Amino acid sequence: MPQVATVSSPAPQQRLIGYVRVSTDEQLNDAQVDELRAAGCHRIHQEHGSGLSRARPVLTKLLKDLSAGDVLVVVRLDRLARSVSHLLQVIENLEGRGVHFRSLHDPIDTSTPQGMFSLQVLALLWQINRRFAMMGHLLYFHRGARDGGVGCCTGGLAEAVR
Repeated sequence: MPQVATVSSPAPQQRLIGYVRVSTDEQLNDAQVDELRAAGCHRIHQEHGSGLSRARPVLTKLLKDLSAGDVLVVVRLDRLARSVSHLLQVIENLEGRGVHFRSLHDPIDTSTPQGMFSLQVLALLWQINRRFAMMGHLLYFHRGARDGGVGCCTGGLAEAVR
């Protein structure tokens, strides 16, 4: 019986696109750029601005320009997002468009099952933390209502919480 050789074409090369952010103009981003280059990023977008600021024009344009098969790479998670909820929102948007995300110093690489698992664990921990915070607020309000509104609730709000 003749053997048939199957030839598979190589998988398309992923485009690794880096994003660097430093908080002030005085800070240098050289270390981040070097790490991203060493990881294989040929295009690196750089931004100066506080992590708490919502105004990040370079990141906004970069996120719009990424296309299916691209991988957005950062050195650390805090370089990309202001909070865990913001991070999850950005990654969900990217994944919905077929774009992957990788953080070099964190165990998150959405192109691998292990990286997706790490992301899901992070999301779960964030939800648990939120629930504990909400429970703490409810206990605070309940205590204030129980104690006659001292410390947190007064008037009608104390009556409503009781």
